[in-house]
Amino acid sequence: PAANLGPGSTARGRPATEIEGKARLNGSEQDRGAYESPVTDQSTLFVTKTADSGPGSLRDAILIANGNSSPKLIKFDIRVGGVPLCPAVIALNSVLPQITGSVTIDGYTQEGSTLNTSPGAFNANLCVIVKAASGALPYGFWVPANSAGSVVLRGLAVGGFSQPVHILSGQGSQIIGNQFGGTSHGVDLLGAGLSAIVFGAGATGHILVGGSALGDRNVIGGASGNGIDRKVDATATDTNCQIVNNLI
Repeated sequence: PAANLGPGSTARGRPATEIEGKARLNGSEQDRGAYESPVTDQSTLFVTKTADSGPGSLRDAILIANGNSSPKLIKFDIRVGGVPLCPAVIALNSVLPQITGSVTIDGYTQEGSTLNTSPGAFNANLCVIVKAASGALPYGFWVPANSAGSVVLRGLAVGGFSQPVHILSGQGSQIIGNQFGGTSHGVDLLGAGLSAIVFGAGATGHILVGGSALGDRNVIGGASGNGIDRKVDATATDTNCQIVNNLI
């Protein structure tokens, strides 16, 4: 009964590991107490190709996740000739579907990806790149207003959007361990035309951008507006909204 019912955003974000050294998050939320059990409330979808659409694409995985009420974990296993692809560049011709379900999109599941370990920089190896095919698209990952959706976004390099992350409602969204703008594996990531990460008035619950664990840090650069924009009427208490340890 304690599984996946944790406190959400504890002070400065949850620790990277639990008492036995296992990852602190397994499921849609951490477990209550010192231990993290293998029990998860999420079912898994796999992205297996870089194509913009169709079975095995990121777009298709989000559509499937939206159509089911249970929490979903989207993993990446993109290969060419059986060899994991790094970088795997997903070039989008149109905006991704709005996120209306409970979805974790975890780029660190692509083989070859590694977390940041530097206390003063960002040395993560991000093997999944999500960008506009040309020019700039309005949104990257978008939770619309008046939605019960939420997104946990991890381990992605993102560029070519006016607003790469735009969260207007839902509970429990977290943006951890990503890169916005700059370059990744020699691929140019066009900075946000407006602000890179936006939380609107309807975004509630435990909101976390970054975290005290080095691997949870985001690096954000090249935005024409703000790196992170929390609207004045969005959730703002210490326990509910935390922006921690990012490089902007």
